[in-house]
Amino acid sequence: MRLSSISITGFGGVADRIDIDLSADVVVIVGANGYGKTTVCNAISWVLTGQHISSEGPRNVYTSSGTTAVSLKLNDRDNVITISRSLGNPAELSPKKHEWVPTVEVGSAVLRGAAAEQWIRVNIARAEAEQDFDSVAESMVEAIYLRQESLRQFLTGREDTDRFAAVAEMVGAGRLQDFATQLDSHKTAWVRAVNKLEGELEPLQERLEDLSGARTALSSEIDRAQSPDLLARWAEWCAAVRTIQSSQEDLPVAPALNEHTLAHLREVTVRTRSELAHRASNLEAVLAELKVEATPIPDEDEIRDVLLRSKDAEVAMQTALAASELSRVEHERLEHAFQRNQSVRDDLASMATILLRHVSDTCAACGQSVDQSGYANRLNQIVSASERPDELTQVEAARVRMIEADEAARSAIQAHSQLQERSHRLAEQRAAYLATVRSRAARLRELAPIDGQPIGDEDINLDVGVRLVEAELSALRNRSSAVADLEQRGMEFESAASLEGARKRVSRLDAEIAAAGKTLADKRAEVDGRRKVGVSADQLARLLKEDAENFVTQRIDSLQPLLAQFYAAIDPHPTFRKVQILTRQSYGKHRLVPILIDEDEGVKVTDPGRTLSTSQANALAVALFLSFNLGFSTHALTGLILDDPLQNLDDVHLLGLVDLLRKIAPHRQMIVTTHDQTLASLMARKLRPIGADSRTTIVRFTKWDRNGPGVEQIEVPTVEQPLMLVSA
Repeated sequence: MRLSSISITGFGGVADRIDIDLSADVVVIVGANGYGKTTVCNAISWVLTGQHISSEGPRNVYTSSGTTAVSLKLNDRDNVITISRSLGNPAELSPKKHEWVPTVEVGSAVLRGAAAEQWIRVNIARAEAEQDFDSVAESMVEAIYLRQESLRQFLTGREDTDRFAAVAEMVGAGRLQDFATQLDSHKTAWVRAVNKLEGELEPLQERLEDLSGARTALSSEIDRAQSPDLLARWAEWCAAVRTIQSSQEDLPVAPALNEHTLAHLREVTVRTRSELAHRASNLEAVLAELKVEATPIPDEDEIRDVLLRSKDAEVAMQTALAASELSRVEHERLEHAFQRNQSVRDDLASMATILLRHVSDTCAACGQSVDQSGYANRLNQIVSASERPDELTQVEAARVRMIEADEAARSAIQAHSQLQERSHRLAEQRAAYLATVRSRAARLRELAPIDGQPIGDEDINLDVGVRLVEAELSALRNRSSAVADLEQRGMEFESAASLEGARKRVSRLDAEIAAAGKTLADKRAEVDGRRKVGVSADQLARLLKEDAENFVTQRIDSLQPLLAQFYAAIDPHPTFRKVQILTRQSYGKHRLVPILIDEDEGVKVTDPGRTLSTSQANALAVALFLSFNLGFSTHALTGLILDDPLQNLDDVHLLGLVDLLRKIAPHRQMIVTTHDQTLASLMARKLRPIGADSRTTIVRFTKWDRNGPGVEQIEVPTVEQPLMLVSA
């Protein structure tokens, strides 16, 4: 299965759409750094896997349409397959919530989402349908795509255990290792479950022991319940119950000892004790009421004296109120007369004051001739006559008499009110005393007979009543205590009374003991069986791991000649001329270590990434990648994607690597990117097509702006003669 073409929109460094023909055997993509060469490689990887190296996702920041989509066409013999992936929710701003939906078109069939991923997993990665898509996709990308940033990662960025796991995935043993790991995990869970099950045996054992102990105790109790001494105490207790019952119920003299009789007699004791307690509670309430000191009765002479004084105060109050009313009327009369006369005088004074300002030989009011001096004196007399202090004094004296009369009336009212209140209080106190006496007498009559004697009206005496109640209460308490003791004694007959039930319980305990013993034996057998299964699972997991690791080791051993050939073709180091991949086991884990060998001096280096220069390490990494691809790849894509892998190589190593790529070209479709125009020309010459069935194209990125790169595709001419001789 080969790549045919790719269409990129809004992805990486491409804002608008670009279309690139990838159907040639060798496609060399050349352009300055930042023009978008890596974008093309990442787009191929992304459309197949949905995985992108950036946490922000592949979306281009300048895309005008807001769309991110990549469509990749492949040729599988005569079938054209289109794999597309696009943003399913372009309105979502957060990259973590983007949905990159894959689509696969095979003939007329169109698959989307999970169905498309399954088709890629089975038909391109050639993995099993139930395998995890992310791990399958990662393994597939590592096998066909050599990124710039991961060029030396295999040598220096990975642990030797991770290298072994990656190679195991390439050679197809990853699934077997995963199965072994899962089996090991399930085995651990199985062991925990067995341990938990074994922990359940202890409670079962304890329950079996408890049941056995209960049966032994119950059997001893049954034996003791049949003794003559117990039956004698039973007869004595029954007779005692007959003597304390308060009802007239006819109890048997010598009843049989059984649960029904015991329950009935104990009910008699409980009922009797309850009745005694109720009567004692009533007596305690009465006694508490009798002992409360009653309100003393007031003196009759005092009551009569208060009544007489209240009547006298009422007469004095009426007299004072009448005097107050008379003084108020007199004051109002004088006040009214004074106000009326004062108004007339004020009017005359006002008129006289006005006329004084116009005094002449004639009157300003009537126009008659007047004696000017006498007329002015008369007017002045009228003005001065407006003030009558004698009348004002009379009004003030009347007001003082009214106030004094009002004060005397208030004092009389207050005195009368106080006497009335005292009279009412004495009456209430007398009524309360009489009510208390009647209530206590009634309570004593309610409790009759006390001490067997009825109480009549002539016998009522509070002090005597208190003594009678106290005596009765003491007798009730003694009887209640005796009944309580009798009730407690009845408990010793419970086990004997329930003898028949005890025998039934023994039978039930025997059945429970047998069932518990069987359950315990079954559980122990199950634990033993599970232990054996766990041992077998442990052995199986170990054998699976060993087989998988042996298979990987065999495949690595078979790869050694191809790796040695590729490394020798590049020849990156003057002394370390040989490379091997060593597998070893340490701390229960298999490890993979690349080793450089100086055969002349017998020196071996187990850490090439720290020994070789950057250029030499890159050459070794490329040799490893190419050998893994040709030797191990199980994917349907027969292609290689090399993203600027020839950086930091000197001219000799560069020529060696290009020659190596020329040897591989007939076996793999190759896409190689570079920023070096000279190297692109060299690869165009070295990897030029030979024969009509092969093609080599140059894809040149001529510029870059916010819309993306400018693309120019050139077909490298076919060379009919594979060998050319050039004369100097």
